[in-house]
Amino acid sequence: MTDPVSDYLGQLSYDQLCEVEKRIESIINHKQSQRRAHEQENSAPQSAAFKIPASPGYNSTEQLAESLGLDISGLLKEAKAWSR
Repeated sequence: MTDPVSDYLGQLSYDQLCEVEKRIESIINHKQSQRRAHEQENSAPQSAAFKIPASPGYNSTEQLAESLGLDISGLLKEAKAWSR
């Protein structure tokens, strides 16, 4: 059994094969860019969901809770009241 693609390509001239190579590379580049875009779409929500504060500061607990989407202001007020 022979490979029809290889048989066909074997009949082409050198210049024709160079043109085929350019077209194939163009298709490969297009498919790679599509794949990268798809991978970035899938990974973007995960990285944007959680942000750690750049440097710990006075309100680092509040910043961390805020980055997690938590409202801990009431809890912090109670903790401060108990510490008095």
